[in-house]
Amino acid sequence: MSFEEYAYGENRYRVLKKANPEAAAKLMEAATKETRTRFDLYRKLAEMKADCGAE
Repeated sequence: MSFEEYAYGENRYRVLKKANPEAAAKLMEAATKETRTRFDLYRKLAEMKADCGAE
């Protein structure tokens, strides 16, 4: 499920899209980019091994 599908499942995003489609599109683009970036960061963090100085 994409962020857009998730977001437009919530009333607050549907209302914004109806009231101001241009702003909603710009905000959705920015939010989608941020979501992808954050997800990639979490994926990289999950792949890291915890060393904690142990030998």
